[in-house]
Amino acid sequence: MNVCSETCRKAMIISRLGKIGPAKLKKILLHEDLSMSPERLAERLSRYTNTAPEEVLRQIFQNEEFAEHQIDEAVTQDAHIICTADNGYPELLKESKFDPGILFVKGNLGNHLNSAAVIGSRELPPRYDQITARITGNLVAKGVSIVSGLAVGCDSYAHKTAIAEGGHTVAVLGHGLDSIYPKENAGLAEDIISSGGALVSQFQFGSRVNSYNFAKRDLVQAGLSRFVLMIASGVPGGSLIASGAALEDGRDLFVPAPIRESVTNDKVRANNILVGENPEEICRILKLKRECFSPGHLHIIKDRNDYGKFDDFISGIAKADGDGVFGQLSLF
Repeated sequence: MNVCSETCRKAMIISRLGKIGPAKLKKILLHEDLSMSPERLAERLSRYTNTAPEEVLRQIFQNEEFAEHQIDEAVTQDAHIICTADNGYPELLKESKFDPGILFVKGNLGNHLNSAAVIGSRELPPRYDQITARITGNLVAKGVSIVSGLAVGCDSYAHKTAIAEGGHTVAVLGHGLDSIYPKENAGLAEDIISSGGALVSQFQFGSRVNSYNFAKRDLVQAGLSRFVLMIASGVPGGSLIASGAALEDGRDLFVPAPIRESVTNDKVRANNILVGENPEEICRILKLKRECFSPGHLHIIKDRNDYGKFDDFISGIAKADGDGVFGQLSLF
């Protein structure tokens, strides 16, 4: 496998220019010819950065060293780097508002057109480990790739179930691929790779753990997925970031109703609000603009009899023509 295409190498260089975020990077990759001379490219890019071409050219040459270092690290880590212009870049992420434009990947991304993010609290209420495993196993049996974040709690149960059931799973990290957090999940990370899954990050090699990165990681979890299954969350909660992102992208969010013995537990406070289906309250906890919330994209799982409702949804995905119409599908 090619560790990094020439287009991706240049994308890394461009991404570090001042005033170039993911949206501008995608626009540049789509509309600009990156094979032109550095001088000509600097002139073109100065229009995106509002900076003199001479300064852009200086930054391009400076960023060359950064890109080469990242490629060398990818070789060392047995990883590869892809950008949104490359074949093999996840199509669902390309369609998302939260596409970072560049991904660092270790392992096999698999069939990323048929994937679901299974997320939830690090401290699950009693029996929610069983609920996570049961629903995740149900999805794996239908050929769904499980996306999660390698955290303790819900994420770990989702990844472990996918592996145990012979399925595919992807862990999205909030730091560089050259480290694992939390450390107690280092063995799980190895198991994900050895089972044919992947570790993915939008963050360069050498990036360390911080809360801001994990919030951005949550957005990518949703972007990689056809739908999000939010097992349990308090308010506030990191899982709500991915939940809101799914709805903002016009995708679907599945939420189990709290079981009787946990209904007053703070760790399912978000579930109670989502089950209540009050648009204002839902938008408040998900930090979602009201116009981004469509009730048809929120699905409540009341009990295990509702697990079968995933069948219609997944069957609909299989029939989608690839034009991004999956968001129009509904279980009901």
